[in-house]
Amino acid sequence: MAENTADNVDLTWKLDQLTKEPGITAACLVTVDGLKLAHSGSTVEAVERASAASAGLQSLATSMADFCGRPAEELKLLRITMDLKTSTVLLFTAGTNSILAVAVEGDEVSPAATLATSLSLKTIGSMGPALAAAEREIARREQAARSVRSTPVS
Repeated sequence: MAENTADNVDLTWKLDQLTKEPGITAACLVTVDGLKLAHSGSTVEAVERASAASAGLQSLATSMADFCGRPAEELKLLRITMDLKTSTVLLFTAGTNSILAVAVEGDEVSPAATLATSLSLKTIGSMGPALAAAEREIARREQAARSVRSTPVS
């Protein structure tokens, strides 16, 4: 029997719960390669762009492992905070191969950002594997190709 994951279960209802809270304006669950899984509080077009941007930011953060002096495998991205002039965007590693992005009114220390962080972490903790996204075949092939290119020739 197939496991219930964000690939095969509509989690819009859970994101709707987030965006009903004061100051939380939008939320989306996306794959690490930028595909929208579920969203609430924003247009499809805006979420498509946010999905791609979220994947790029997650990849950028993972690439910073060298800067921290640690192998990427030892570092797990927990959260990225983007403090904009009148809004904050929070990105969380939601599950295997997925990212939860939440937009709030105000800066990173606003009540809305604090609430969004708390509710997002509770959602991630309580829903666990249901937030995961399957690894897509294209991603597996790209990773295999990178491994072959980075393997030293004897």
